[in-house]
Amino acid sequence: MGIRIAVLFSTLVLLAAAHAGAACPTPFERDVVRLVNVERANQGLAPLQIDARLTAAAQGHARDMARNDFVSHTGSNGSRFHERIEGQGYSGAPLAENVAAGYSSPASVVAGWMESAGHRANILNAALGHVGVAHIEQPGSQYHNYWSQSFGASPASVTTCTGTRVGDLADSRVQATTR
Repeated sequence: MGIRIAVLFSTLVLLAAAHAGAACPTPFERDVVRLVNVERANQGLAPLQIDARLTAAAQGHARDMARNDFVSHTGSNGSRFHERIEGQGYSGAPLAENVAAGYSSPASVVAGWMESAGHRANILNAALGHVGVAHIEQPGSQYHNYWSQSFGASPASVTTCTGTRVGDLADSRVQATTR
């Protein structure tokens, strides 16, 4: 009986780690955060910190847009960005979202967002301190590249991926930190 429990526990830990790891941004996505933080620094703002829950919300929405070949702040199931973010266990206002499609690089998508008043306002919102970014490539679709960026300002805690400090391409394990 003890071995079965240990195996089951180990399996659950591995499944949880795999799920949590899926919410860590890729180096390509982390480059978006780096470029966004350059824009924020140019305005005297603090850098955004990557949050795994916001990354998971962004990943889900980017995947939905890619699979269903659309670009919108409303999901194919009618969901709104705050519902997707809160659905990942992130709470705290304000919340915001940027989406884009067709841009093939971090530099081009950040430039596009900075040229749009609403997206720029989200990037440069001093009240926002956390971010999650997702990029999904969907060959054969109308736009080929789909982007989603989720923002939040939860003062209580941040769920980070260790090794995902801006410019750091190390390990991608998820770790919860309470302030």
